[in-house]
Amino acid sequence: MNANPKVVPLRANARSWEYFDQRLTELRKRDVATIIERGCVLIEMKTELEHGQYEATVKRHMSVKTATRYRIIAEDMVISNGAHGHHLPPSWRTLYELTKLPDDLKLARIKDGTINPKMERNDAMAIRDRINPTKIAKIEQAIKANPTANQRDAAKALGTSTGTYRRTYRRLIHDGEIDRPKKPEAPKPELPMPEAPKPGAAKVAKGKAESKQDTSLDEKRHNYASLLKSLSPDEQAAEIKKLMYGDLEWTTEIMAKLFRITILSVKR
Repeated sequence: MNANPKVVPLRANARSWEYFDQRLTELRKRDVATIIERGCVLIEMKTELEHGQYEATVKRHMSVKTATRYRIIAEDMVISNGAHGHHLPPSWRTLYELTKLPDDLKLARIKDGTINPKMERNDAMAIRDRINPTKIAKIEQAIKANPTANQRDAAKALGTSTGTYRRTYRRLIHDGEIDRPKKPEAPKPELPMPEAPKPGAAKVAKGKAESKQDTSLDEKRHNYASLLKSLSPDEQAAEIKKLMYGDLEWTTEIMAKLFRITILSVKR
């Protein structure tokens, strides 16, 4: 009978993906011990689960790339040593950068306090940069000669990473060996100048206003005259009285004075 090539023999003592899924769910605490334990669980998963099951389970919690870095951290002999836990930063990204250092250098930096719980990822990268002092000296010299150079192009020309170049650049600024670049000032917006008034413009505007006022007065008079023609004598008297006391705001005293002046004029 032909053997079925799709049949894969079961691994000894293999646990289900549900078990590992639950273990990763439980390991949520953010400390060095939990980071290392997560890495150990991922190593066991890689050994016991089939390739497809491993990736599918990992992706429920993190990327496959991140899982690989957790495993590297757990396999590091210095970082996974429980005696060093309280000297290490509780960040898997920073711990992963520390795995790139030689063991003897890690131990030396733990001893002198350079590696400590408060250090960040950039600090770990800076330790790695200083492994080759000749290379760093060359980068420093290039930065001092041309601080405004494009960092990506300059790093490529020096055969180093952009990250190493930028970290060296920032360190030189911090140490006062080069000046911090000044940001170019944004151009101030030019405000439009007000147009000067044309000669005689004020006189023309005044004439237009007076002309408009005269037209309005003539129109009112015409409308009032037309209204009076359509009224009886009594109604006309009432409307004139309303005009005098209302629109013209004449008082009884003013009316009496007006009549006296009119009567004296007639007598003369």
